[in-house]
Amino acid sequence: MKIWRLLFDPRGIISRSSFTLTAVALVVIKIAGDFALARLLFHRTWNLREYLFSHLAFLFDKSPNAWKFDAALLLWAAPFAWMGICLLAKRLRSARAPIPLVILFFVPIAKFFLFAVLCALPDRAHDDTRPELAAPIRKWAPESSLASAGLAVFCSTAVGVAFSVLAAEQMRAYSSWLFLGLPFLMGFLAAWIHGLARPRKLRQSFITAYLSLAITGAILLSIAVEGIVCLAMAAPIAIVEATAGAWIAHSLHQTSWKNGSGSSSTIIACVTLPLLITIEFQTSVYPTEFAVTSELAINAPPEIVWKHVIAFDELPPPHEWIFRLGVAYPQRAEIDGRGAGVLRHCVFSTGEFLEPITVWDEVDRLAFDVIAQPDPLTELSPYRNLRPPHLHGYFDSHRGEFRLRRTARGTLLCGTTWYSNRMEPQAYWKLWSDVLIHKIHMRVLEEIKREAEAETIGSFDSTSNQ
Repeated sequence: MKIWRLLFDPRGIISRSSFTLTAVALVVIKIAGDFALARLLFHRTWNLREYLFSHLAFLFDKSPNAWKFDAALLLWAAPFAWMGICLLAKRLRSARAPIPLVILFFVPIAKFFLFAVLCALPDRAHDDTRPELAAPIRKWAPESSLASAGLAVFCSTAVGVAFSVLAAEQMRAYSSWLFLGLPFLMGFLAAWIHGLARPRKLRQSFITAYLSLAITGAILLSIAVEGIVCLAMAAPIAIVEATAGAWIAHSLHQTSWKNGSGSSSTIIACVTLPLLITIEFQTSVYPTEFAVTSELAINAPPEIVWKHVIAFDELPPPHEWIFRLGVAYPQRAEIDGRGAGVLRHCVFSTGEFLEPITVWDEVDRLAFDVIAQPDPLTELSPYRNLRPPHLHGYFDSHRGEFRLRRTARGTLLCGTTWYSNRMEPQAYWKLWSDVLIHKIHMRVLEEIKREAEAETIGSFDSTSNQ
């Protein structure tokens, strides 16, 4: 009965030592069960990296029994998710921290910071005293709200710029710790430093976190580490993580850190990021291949549409804002002959795709591989020819195809691109990649539609005149 209440009843409290030991034990059992399910029952590979930086390969597994493996993992994970929530609720209550922080259990990376902090925070469930901050900390904590915010933003920004330069210039790694862990730590540090001398309002904690992100982005832009496009794409997920970090720091300031014990907890939180960096850097994972399909109805027969699929004329300048910002867009397509084995050239604004034809099923299907490709975008920057590492080898187009299906009103044209993106977390960057590839598809499909329908109308007019 005691075990049941400990693990499955969210009411009550739990001590720091019991929380740590129970959490470690559950993690060991969960990992052992996952490996047993994957390797013994389903003969699948399983990697420790899945727990810190979840990969998406299982979502796109087309094998017949893939759903059984996914269902087994889900059923096995469900009770552990509830036990984790119960333990968090009890530990937050024993540390006098707000219970709503339990929702961070579902926020990638943030939950590891939260668990680390709760393992360090003292038990304060029955302690209503609020001693002053330790003298060494208070000496450098300004009472002024403006001075405190300035110090908080400065320190958080310094951490953000240092780790960003390390990732881009030294490690050349655009990983989960960069886009999830670093913004969380920046928000956490900004709110914690800002609230050292005295309690601040929640909006003040958030403002310091957001200012730190904004200034870090401006510095990275000014020192030619990143361009505007990449910073803008990373902003939404960075803001979410910084908000979570600032919320934890602010909430704990209002409760259990007034006795000066926040120092050890902050050190634990700061050590968590380098630990995540080390784990992710030592673990290599092959990128998942994704597919994007777009389709368009064309009022022309497949015989005419086919001619404009294999090659099309110069496209007009783009009017879509995403292309005007620098994302590469198609301009024309040329082909060196006919049949499988010939080379198709798809010219983009940043260079040329070389596409050897693998399937030439006239008026039905055209398929090709991609053996060379240009940069995916031209970064907006005060500097000319800015070429950050993510332009090379992170986004790879593998192959593509066009399918034509005859309909009552003409042709349904479908275009598909298979690609991989090594930037993590893949679940987030896939959203951007899919949208951009769909935009590229539609630019091509609409031009094919325009050319094919114009030729169809011309042929009809010529026949009518005869």
